[in-house]
Amino acid sequence: MLLMVMFGIVVIRIMNKIDLTGDQWVAGITVVISCLVSFASVIISIPLIITKYLFSTKEDNNIAKIILHTQKHDLSGKRIIETKKENEHIKEDSSIIKMINDEVKKQALKT
Repeated sequence: MLLMVMFGIVVIRIMNKIDLTGDQWVAGITVVISCLVSFASVIISIPLIITKYLFSTKEDNNIAKIILHTQKHDLSGKRIIETKKENEHIKEDSSIIKMINDEVKKQALKT
């Protein structure tokens, strides 16, 4: 804002050094004011456009989807590990039962 005011003062000083009629002054001032307004709108609009494209409004939704997918993946991995552990216990139990059955058969054959 300060930059625009300084620019306006410089332009008005330059216009004072040139011999201008009343109509030329009015035309010059309107051009300077329109230039300053355009400059101000550019200063305001460019950062808005940059933030619109740089920081997506869907970013929160995308992050939530990534977290949800990661949680589902972790849960399915835990279930697979638990299933494997249960299967190992079943195999160990079945081998113990087989050993007991073998011992029982041996005892039965001895008698």
